[in-house]
Order: sequence, then structure tokens, then C-alpha cells
Amino acid sequence: MKPKLFKVNKRTGAAGVEAAAGLMNANVAHKEASEGLVLYFHVRVFTSFPV
Repeated sequence: MKPKLFKVNKRTGAAGVEAAAGLMNANVAHKEASEGLVLYFHVRVFTSFPV
């Protein structure tokens, strides 16, 4: 996966760059979470930890 380059918009400026970086981090976290979801539910169902 090649790193994406973001243009700095004069209106959004650094905030737009931070938002774009945050979105990329969220996408990575979502991908990791979706891959670990089955294991998470397996652990939750077959173990009895109080919530």
C-alpha cells in the first residue's frame, strides 16, 4: 500500500491534513477490528467475564 499524499487546502489548512491522517488511522483501526471481530466474539461467548 503506497502512502497517500494530501494537498493542503487554503481554507482547511493543517486541520484538513490532520483530518485526512485521522481518517487513514481510523480505516486501519477498522480493518484490524474487523479482522479481530470473530476472535473477540469467540472469547466473549466462550468465557464468562463480568461486564
